[in-house]
Amino acid sequence: MLENILLVIFAGGLALTYRRLRFSNASWILLAAFVILHTIGAHYTYEKMPLGIWAKDFFHLSRNHYDRFAHGAFGFLLAFPIRELLLRCSGIRRGAWSFALPIAIILAASGCFEIIESIIAEIVAPGKGVQWLGGQGDEWDAQNDMVSALVGSLLMMGIVAVLKWKRSGLPLSPVGGDARAYASPARTGSEGRGVGLGEAEAERNTFAHSTGRDIGKHFLPIAVASYVAFWIALAIHPLDRGDWLLENLLIFISVTVLALTYRKFRFSNFSYALILIFLAFHTTGAHYTYAKVPAGFWLQNWLHLNRNHYDRVIHFSFGFLLLYPMRELLVRSAAHARKQWATWLAVAALAALSSFFEIIEAVIAQIVAPDLGAAYLGTQGDIWDAQKDMAAAFVGALIAALALTAARTRRKIDSQ
Repeated sequence: MLENILLVIFAGGLALTYRRLRFSNASWILLAAFVILHTIGAHYTYEKMPLGIWAKDFFHLSRNHYDRFAHGAFGFLLAFPIRELLLRCSGIRRGAWSFALPIAIILAASGCFEIIESIIAEIVAPGKGVQWLGGQGDEWDAQNDMVSALVGSLLMMGIVAVLKWKRSGLPLSPVGGDARAYASPARTGSEGRGVGLGEAEAERNTFAHSTGRDIGKHFLPIAVASYVAFWIALAIHPLDRGDWLLENLLIFISVTVLALTYRKFRFSNFSYALILIFLAFHTTGAHYTYAKVPAGFWLQNWLHLNRNHYDRVIHFSFGFLLLYPMRELLVRSAAHARKQWATWLAVAALAALSSFFEIIEAVIAQIVAPDLGAAYLGTQGDIWDAQKDMAAAFVGALIAALALTAARTRRKIDSQ
């Protein structure tokens, strides 16, 4: 019953949107294949699927891996229909973004599924945790499931990219679908109306202070200098130098990417401010280690919590603070996403990045401290730490998205 709840919702959604979306025949075949695989897993329960047991015995595996196969199939089989949907409706153009965003959506959906599973487990079988979910003794079960979905989506997008290249650079039309749906230079709105390129360009140029040639032209140098001074101060005598170095890898990578792409793509001053605020929060966590940040202990005592929740605050701020910059990137960059789509694609992108971060953490933990496992990551005894971190980021991004959508709706009403 539990496994089929999602299946009924999924199939019902496809049925209700059939007339409006009309996927290609290729997409319908892929969707049907995924539904069949999930139905088989629900019949046997994934842990006891006979084919998985046979593979376990034949290849001398440590567990029944049918669940991993199903997660991989989720990414592989659904990436193509998602890309088709984005090309038809969101304004996303063919190119790198049309391949990256389906992968992000798959990883975000996989992370959300792990969150839902953990909630159901705590409601139906509190205390049994991963064992009730069929983790088969794997403490990294959630991360391995997400990796499977990620690999599957990467494989499908790689195949599509190769096929597109072999067709002499022509757009990849869906098998059995209407190629004309992909050919129009104008983008299709939610009601099917064509949106001219002039209107699309106007959408992309509504972010305040996007070029720095305004009254706030000195903002960015001052903000960056302030953050650098803050970072240097907290780089002196951190609580754990090894942990500090690992945590700062994210900062080094982020700052390097922003610097190298500055001339090609400049965020608005507001976006840079949000990014620097998040980096400042992360710098504080790296200095103290997240489990020992004083502000977290104060919050724990004030609200009578069972642990230091500063790490949850950071994950929430990751989604909340970076939603606007991500949305701006999707609208103003080569992606050319329509604003109503860009907001929710940004939520998916941040949820995907949060899920990917949990995967990277698991890999680092297994390399640096394989004996300690999840305890090395400072989970403070919480078996659902990864799921809660992803949920915090998702909720933060969702709140920011709803606030932006409400503000946009209000501006439309006022303009009328």
